[in-house]
Amino acid sequence: MRKYIYNPILNLYETIARKYLRKKSKVYLNRYPILAQYSFDFISNEISIKGRYEDAYLSWIEKNLSKFTFNKTTLDVGANIGNHAVAFSFISREVIAFEPNPKIYKLLDINKDINSNINIYNYGLSDKNEILNAYVPKHNIGGGTVNKNRVSNATSVNYKFKLKKLDSLKFMQKKKIGLIKIDIEGNELKAFKGMTNLLMNQSPIIVFEKNDLYLKNEDIKFLKKVGYQYFYEFIDNSSWIFKNKFLRIIESFIFRTPTLQKSIKLINFFDKKYDLILSSKFPIN
Repeated sequence: MRKYIYNPILNLYETIARKYLRKKSKVYLNRYPILAQYSFDFISNEISIKGRYEDAYLSWIEKNLSKFTFNKTTLDVGANIGNHAVAFSFISREVIAFEPNPKIYKLLDINKDINSNINIYNYGLSDKNEILNAYVPKHNIGGGTVNKNRVSNATSVNYKFKLKKLDSLKFMQKKKIGLIKIDIEGNELKAFKGMTNLLMNQSPIIVFEKNDLYLKNEDIKFLKKVGYQYFYEFIDNSSWIFKNKFLRIIESFIFRTPTLQKSIKLINFFDKKYDLILSSKFPIN
């Protein structure tokens, strides 16, 4: 049994956190679907605090890309517990979600029932069919990767990720794809190469993670090769009074914290890390 030690500062934090979460839960219950999730995990904490993970990005996509997705299939590559797949399911004819982590897949299987148009598969995407060792951070089970150098504090559990080449999947051949979201911890380039035919023939919009400078923009070069000309970064468009981060903390206490909003900006030079990039063969207004 854990010995309880009275700590007035910790008690204050817990009291504030408890009141905050109770208050927010009443709001979020009427705004977002309820997702099954792992306690203490990075994604779960974000959902508890903000209602859903990457809400500002998803809100922008719902508002601006639904005209490209409403009668087509959306692919969620690296679906995790289904946070994004569920959001996409309300603006798409169908969502196909790929998740190679067998533990996370169990929760994805529960959350897919929120909407009947979500189909899930327990494998990831790459440039060939294979099974690889995977490495999973202790506090972010959704951050599993087949690239060992990306994880410095992996769990001791022996994970194996099954990966497949998208262009080789027969059930995908008749699908009309409008949007692809891909977040697979550094394996994005290989996944792109594995869907070359789809990208060349159907030209879906792609939203993908890009925070690996060591790739030397090989992913960007490949997308340009198959016809993608426009690349956008998501930027903060919230109505803060102050730009300084410290002053914003004071602003939050004294005035309010504005709703986090995103907009997109055309990228001319790829010289930094990006949480997400939007790429298309046509301009997005």
